[in-house]
Amino acid sequence: MSLQVYGGIHVSGRQIQRVVNKVGPDIISFSQHRDPQKTGAIPVMYISYDGTGVPMKSTETQGRKGKREEQAKTREVKLGCVFTQHVRDEEGYPLRDTQSTTYVASFNRAGEFGTLIRDEARLRGLGQAEQVVVLGDGAEWIWNVARVNFAGTTQILDFYHGCEHLYDLSCILFTDAETIKSKAERWKKVMKKNGIKKIITEAHKQLEIDPGVDEEEANKRLYYFENNAKRMQYKTFRETGYFIGSGVVEAGCKTVVGQRAKQSGMFWSVQGAQCVLSLRCCIAGDTFDKYWEQQKVA
Repeated sequence: MSLQVYGGIHVSGRQIQRVVNKVGPDIISFSQHRDPQKTGAIPVMYISYDGTGVPMKSTETQGRKGKREEQAKTREVKLGCVFTQHVRDEEGYPLRDTQSTTYVASFNRAGEFGTLIRDEARLRGLGQAEQVVVLGDGAEWIWNVARVNFAGTTQILDFYHGCEHLYDLSCILFTDAETIKSKAERWKKVMKKNGIKKIITEAHKQLEIDPGVDEEEANKRLYYFENNAKRMQYKTFRETGYFIGSGVVEAGCKTVVGQRAKQSGMFWSVQGAQCVLSLRCCIAGDTFDKYWEQQKVA
């Protein structure tokens, strides 16, 4: 569009597709094998990743079941980001370093993706990081990847996902709309003060006194909190100066992936989507110019 407006040069969609498919694999290789970033000590490095569905051609989803048992219409792409933090604001809240965020995207399984995001963190100076924090939304695969690739790091469950689960738990345990809302709001404040174990205890007591509660569903929610209790010490994390939300990668799922790959009428091949998303990761992560500089030298 810019070439058409400012240069009078028309580039067709088919031309763009051919260039992306040709350059894409090379971009992927460059991103994974580029020179490590030269950096001094990094006070805090954050690693965050999530999954989002991309609409696919039917040939790419053969044998895959969707949410309602019919053939799936999407494939999950895993998007990861790495960013750093050197300072806090006047109120003690963390500030993400300007232009410090880089991205990786992959349709591979969690284990292969784990290697990819670990290598990205290494290229960004993982060895120079004084503190490493993994931020996630609570999905089991996220913590499995952290356990294998980032052992010993601080893990933080996204605060807002925790709040959503608190509200869901409140809806299961209570029936009155006003009680549901007030209980969820109170629990949110308690959770902010490292009180997740107190909430779990209260919820178990409510289960004991109310035989009408769906116990199976309640226990599913309680397992979520019990399994993530160490990752929900938000008062401690705040006082330490850490981010407690995974908004950076969630925004990336919308901008890096969604704005280009999830538009109306789009159906992708895995290879085509991977090429496009790898290019977008490169651009968003400010390594696109470095790639072309390398091409000039070559």
